[in-house]
Amino acid sequence: MHASSSPSLSSLSLSLFLSPSGDKVYTGGDRRVYVSDALTGEKLHLMTRDTGRIPTLLKVDDTIFCCSNQGAVRVFTIMHNVKRISLDLTMWEHSRRITEILFEKASVGNCELHGIEDHVCRMYTVSEDRMVVVWDTNKNCPVKSIKPRLLKDNILNSITMNDRHFFCGTSGGTIQVYSKQNVCEREDIHNCLVAVKEEVDLTDEIGKVRNPALDDGIDRRWCLQLTLRIPNTKDFADNTPTVNVVLCCGPNKSIDMLHCADSTGRHTIWKVPDTGLDFVPIKTHTPHTRSINVMKATDTHLITASDDGTIVFMDLIQLTQIRRIDVLKWALDKELITDNSTDIPREIKCMHLHEDAESGGTISIGTSYGDVMLMDIGTTV
Repeated sequence: MHASSSPSLSSLSLSLFLSPSGDKVYTGGDRRVYVSDALTGEKLHLMTRDTGRIPTLLKVDDTIFCCSNQGAVRVFTIMHNVKRISLDLTMWEHSRRITEILFEKASVGNCELHGIEDHVCRMYTVSEDRMVVVWDTNKNCPVKSIKPRLLKDNILNSITMNDRHFFCGTSGGTIQVYSKQNVCEREDIHNCLVAVKEEVDLTDEIGKVRNPALDDGIDRRWCLQLTLRIPNTKDFADNTPTVNVVLCCGPNKSIDMLHCADSTGRHTIWKVPDTGLDFVPIKTHTPHTRSINVMKATDTHLITASDDGTIVFMDLIQLTQIRRIDVLKWALDKELITDNSTDIPREIKCMHLHEDAESGGTISIGTSYGDVMLMDIGTTV
């Protein structure tokens, strides 16, 4: 097993990813983004500075999306010579920390919106300002803002989606399910079924219930369909658990299960229905003793990482835990940590999964101490 550790690439590693070639690692967290050699840990270039921390760092094709605590999304293009990387674009629509960024799947053939082959038309960002922004990736501009109701003082922590629904995990221990298509499957009377007349006639009703089967010109996309709630088990401080991560996935890259990780270390799974809104809970277990911060999926496995310093591999077919790795103990066994920090606990704050069909791939782990650790996952767990 190949192993590598780069101490203090950032004083607080909150976001990272590995380059496609596997020789460079990009890390962010403390107002800076560094590019470092993945094997030696040597800092190659300070890619950018920001006025706030950088909790979200994402690579899509040859583009880097760098999101700050101030709500800005800055876009860079990856260069072979990392010292030539420069700012291409800044998108600013949020007012607070961006918690996650998500992209629509690439179109099959030419997309309907732009006519570009194999094009990703939409980007989604979610922030602590309780707003989801939908971006046009061709024009790099926002096209819609979704402000979920019923949030009160809660914030949006994570988003995921399938072909029919858009899922938002909140700090109130709930998952809000929205319709992505122009179809509403709710049977009760709510906003998208009621059309309010522009001119009020005192002799008539102000609102009239309409048949959703009729083409009445009402756009039912982003209509709240359902609110799922995780088991209301208080944490050690008697606080209501928060939803940290939501992920829609399944074995062999299907999207038939909705996974939710919360601040108590619990993992809850729902079966996603092919039609209707009957989300059936199929498993709840507690693989970690502290908050789960990251979930990643391969063809057949789900990987979770937590503040307890461990990563857990779960079989997506059997839904059973098959391996646990204590990252600090693993790093000491590999003699990656040789200084006086061997007794300092490592909370895992971020993780990136780089898959390879032949070798299995590489897991990049960022800790609260600023370490970046790389491990080959091989072809078998």
